[in-house]
Amino acid sequence: VSQSRYGAASDIFGSLRARSLVVDSTGTFTGRVTAKDFLSLSDRRFKENIELISNPETILSSIRGVRFHWKASHQTDIGCIAQEVQACLPEAISGDLESGLHIAYDKLVPVLIEAVKDLTARVKELEKRVLA
Repeated sequence: VSQSRYGAASDIFGSLRARSLVVDSTGTFTGRVTAKDFLSLSDRRFKENIELISNPETILSSIRGVRFHWKASHQTDIGCIAQEVQACLPEAISGDLESGLHIAYDKLVPVLIEAVKDLTARVKELEKRVLA
């Protein structure tokens, strides 16, 4: 059940076809969500105190990529452990211990970008040494 800013509530069952749907809140889905594209607001005009992520390799070394089975369905899956991510990258975690911790995997991408840039610089430096 959802409630609009005008106080009206509505249930949605089955399919919903629309050119645009605006939800000014959060949603919880127990199944899969499929979309052509996901967009995150990232405009510089809305940000302040911008700084590069330092020590991305240290952050990544604290996080394991794991295979596991979901207890409820016994389905196999892959991912990370939210508690491990929370320890080194709390910005990527939401939820609580009662309802469960959730990882915003898209927030790992900036760390990966900086780690790749650092590793690329190291490889180039090593190549210079070997070729010198």
